[in-house]
Amino acid sequence: MAKLMADRRHEVTQRRKEVLLHLIEQGMSVLEALPDPRVGVSYSAYRKWKQTDKAWAAKVNIARATSERIVAHSEMSSAQFALRYFGRVRAPFQQQWIDAVENLRPGNILMALWPPEHGKTTTFEDYATEKICRVPEWRNTTASEADTISKRIVSRVRNRLEVNGPFPLLVKEWGPFRSDAGASRENMYRQPWNNAHFRVMKKQASDERDHSMLAIGWNSSTVSIRTDHLHVDDIQSLKTLGRTDTQLEWFRQDALSRPGETGVTSIAGTRVGDNDFYEALLEDEELEGILEVIKFPAIIYGPDGSERPLWPEMFTLDGLDRIRRKVKDDAFDRNYMMSPGASKTKRTFSDEGKARALSRVHKLNEWQFNSQLKPPVYLSLDPGLDPGKCNLDVWLPSAETMRLVGSWESDRLLRNEEIMEMISTALQLLTPHYKPTVLTIEAANFQRGLARDDRLKALKDRYGFRIREHNTNDNKYDANIGIASMAGDWEAGKIILPYFDEKKTRVPIDELCRQLKAWKPLVRGSKLRQDRVMTMWFAWIVWQEQKGRLVDKPQSWRRQGVPYEALRAQPIIPIGAKL
Repeated sequence: MAKLMADRRHEVTQRRKEVLLHLIEQGMSVLEALPDPRVGVSYSAYRKWKQTDKAWAAKVNIARATSERIVAHSEMSSAQFALRYFGRVRAPFQQQWIDAVENLRPGNILMALWPPEHGKTTTFEDYATEKICRVPEWRNTTASEADTISKRIVSRVRNRLEVNGPFPLLVKEWGPFRSDAGASRENMYRQPWNNAHFRVMKKQASDERDHSMLAIGWNSSTVSIRTDHLHVDDIQSLKTLGRTDTQLEWFRQDALSRPGETGVTSIAGTRVGDNDFYEALLEDEELEGILEVIKFPAIIYGPDGSERPLWPEMFTLDGLDRIRRKVKDDAFDRNYMMSPGASKTKRTFSDEGKARALSRVHKLNEWQFNSQLKPPVYLSLDPGLDPGKCNLDVWLPSAETMRLVGSWESDRLLRNEEIMEMISTALQLLTPHYKPTVLTIEAANFQRGLARDDRLKALKDRYGFRIREHNTNDNKYDANIGIASMAGDWEAGKIILPYFDEKKTRVPIDELCRQLKAWKPLVRGSKLRQDRVMTMWFAWIVWQEQKGRLVDKPQSWRRQGVPYEALRAQPIIPIGAKL
C-alpha cells in the first residue's frame, strides 16, 4: 500500500538523517560522512534535505559548530561563530531563524512568532553582532513598542563590541570597532557611540549619517533613515492592543519604506490577543509571496501523537503544563502554541459547542462489529495545496447527528498514485462494516485531475459510491451553505467527535478543534490552517442534503400476537366453479 510505502521511505530517510547528524557530531565532515553505508546519499541529496527540512538543517549547523575544526573566519558558520565568541550552543529553532533571515529575499518580510522565554531577542542580538563583524557597512534599524526596549537591544550589541566588554576574543579577532579617541567630544560627533545609536569605525561604504544600529519606537519618525535591515521586536503588548490599525499604518507607510526593495524586514514577537498586529499581517492577502512566516510552538507534536518541548534544555513537558495551568488554556494556546482563535464573543465555533461535540466513549478508526446492517458513511478528501498534504475523513450520518468515525492524514503523499492507495486502504477497512455512499473531493486547481482520475473511478465502480467534486471559492463564506452555517449544529451537539482517552484519537481531534476555534471568515487557508475544517464541511453539506432521507425505518413489518406465517401456495378456484 502506497501510504505504508511512503511511511517506510520517510522512516528510512529519517534514519539516514539521524545517522548523518550523529556522524557529524562525532567530528566527521559532511563529505566524509555521506559515503557511510548507513547514509549512502549524494551531496546533492544532502543539500535537498537541508532545503526541505529547515529544522534538521539547523541541527546540522549546530553539530558542525561543535565538532568541525575552524579553519578561517570566512569558513566559519553562524553556529560556529556563536560557540566560539559567545560560548553558546544555540537551540536548533534559534539557528533556524538566523538561517531564514540570511536567506530572505530582498524586499521580503520574515515574521517569526515565538513563545515567551525562548531567546527571541537574544537570538537577534547574536545575529546583529555577527553581522556587524562580518559586514561593517551593514545598517540596522530596530523598532519596538517603546524606544526604551529597542535601546536595550542596541545597547547590548554595542557593549559586546567594547574592548572591555563581555567578549574580548570577539573584539581581538574582528575589531577594533571604536577608535582610540574614546569618548572625546570630537569623536562622539564623528563616531556616535550610545544606547540610541552607534557606528563602528570600519563602516566606510555608507554615508556618515547612517548608523550601524539605530533604536526607535514604533511611532517614531523614520524620515531620512536608510537601513539594510529593519527589525521589529515586540511591537505590541496588551497596552497597545487597541491601536493595531495605527501601528499597521506606521509600519506600512513609514517603516517598510526604509529597507525598501533592496533590504529586508524581520518581525519577532509573541501573540498578544485577537486582532493584534501579527494576526493582521497573517490575514493580509496582498502580502502573499512577500510575507514569510515561522511559528515556534512551545510543544512539538510527532506524527504518532508524541509530544516534546521545543527547547528541552530549558523546558520540560511538566513545566509547560504548570505554565498552562497558571495562565489558562486560551492564553497558553495564544502565547505558547501560536494557535489563538477568536475571542469568545466573536468565535464562530464556541467552546460550549466543543464540549457537546466531544464523545469520550468513542475512538477514532475503531469500526463497529455488526457487519450485517452496514450503515451509510460519507467520505471527504482534501488533498490540500501544500505538496504531499492529504486529509481523508469518514463520517457516519443519522437523521439527527453526524459522527466522525475515521480519519487519515499524511504530509508525505507526493503523487496521485499514493493518494489513491490511501483511499483504497480506507475503503478496505470500512466496507466490512459500513457502506460508503459518497466521496466529496476538493476539485479546484490541480486537484481536479485527482477527482477525475480513472483509478478513482475504478474504486467508485468497485465499492458503489459516487464522486462529488467540490470547487471551493467564496461559497465557503455563504450564509446558507458556508462553513459558518455549521455553527448551529455544532452548538446543538449534532456534530459528534470521538474523544476517547488515547493519543491516536485525541491528537487529530484536538487539531480539528483548534482549527474550528481559530476559523474566521475571509481568511485564506494559506494564512490559517483549515484542512480539517474543510473535510468536515464537505461531509456536512452532503448530510444537509440527505438527512431527510435518513429517518430510521424498521427492517421488517411486525405486529404483536402470533407470528405471521405465509400460507402454502394453493390454486385459486372461482366461486361456483364446477370441480
